[in-house]
Amino acid sequence: PQLRRLDLSYNQIATLEPRMFNNLLKINHLDLYHNHIGDPGTVDLSLFCNLPNLSFLSLGYNNISKLKKCTQQDRNSAPIDSTPEKTLLNTTAQLLPEWQYLRNEPYTWDKVTELAFIDGLDHENDFSGLLDVPQNISAGGGSRLTVLNLNWNELSEWEDNLFDNFVNLKLLNLENNPIRSLRSGQFNGLGNLLILRLSSCYLTSLDFNVFSPLTNLKDLRLANNRLKTMTPPEMSMNRLVFLDLSRNFLLDISSLDTEAFANAFDWDELRVYNDSVGYSRI
Repeated sequence: PQLRRLDLSYNQIATLEPRMFNNLLKINHLDLYHNHIGDPGTVDLSLFCNLPNLSFLSLGYNNISKLKKCTQQDRNSAPIDSTPEKTLLNTTAQLLPEWQYLRNEPYTWDKVTELAFIDGLDHENDFSGLLDVPQNISAGGGSRLTVLNLNWNELSEWEDNLFDNFVNLKLLNLENNPIRSLRSGQFNGLGNLLILRLSSCYLTSLDFNVFSPLTNLKDLRLANNRLKTMTPPEMSMNRLVFLDLSRNFLLDISSLDTEAFANAFDWDELRVYNDSVGYSRI
């Protein structure tokens, strides 16, 4: 089959049968948003490990409470596409120099990422040059996946190293899940991740050291949680250019160890507004 894009959003799908996508070797965009997937709660990521060209996967707004890891055995059994697609993203493209668009218009990045998110970073999309994926990546194992949407599910936790096969993932959306707390190991393998969304997840405290594997993270959304205390990271996060801490329970500047955070993030300006604390490198 030559199918590249499959949109099954807003249906009544409750279960995903094993190997149901096995023959879709050309597919790069798979949208399963707003179904009933997850009854009785677990989704096996190995369903998507044998799709060598899959770049965009949306499982948002379902009933998923647990995720089963894609194993090395799953990767080894993945079929190889004899005529693989060219990488969907421009391998020579870089993010806009110094993120000038973020400096000039703070909300532009939201607009760009949302459009890229919806369109699945298709190679015909105007924003396809925003991300860079090496051409020599191997087939299978979710290795081409760059966008994974899991928002509006019932995820409260997941096993360590769950994402370590998704080595080229750039955007991970976990918003609106009852996560409540994070621990070290949950983001292992995501060293190429650029954008992490954890807004509206009922987080009450946060140790920034859980993000230590995310060495290229540029955009971190933690809005609309219940954060009262935060522990600064021991490692540098100086690649981060946008951190959203709005609509939390951070009462004032004394809620933060400002010197420790300033050293970790190497930022020029600290902005405090209303009941929220926001940092921005502008």
